[in-house]
Amino acid sequence: MGRKIFHTKQYNEGWDGKMNGRGEVVDNGIYIWKVIVTDVFKERHQFTGHITLIKVNKAIRNRIALFTFLNWLNRQTIV
Repeated sequence: MGRKIFHTKQYNEGWDGKMNGRGEVVDNGIYIWKVIVTDVFKERHQFTGHITLIKVNKAIRNRIALFTFLNWLNRQTIV
């Protein structure tokens, strides 16, 4: 069984990739997530899934950012 590495009760607070918000970013790997929410009718819902975390160096991160921006720019309608 794994251990909890992030917890929040705020819907707009994201995970920074660190173990409980401290130290270095966690190791590459597959991480399982679970979200439990209560809707406006007081009904509880649970969702689960997984993410694959792959750390990259700064040069690769910059290339990914540029590629993402160029793809976004390509999809824009110029009037």
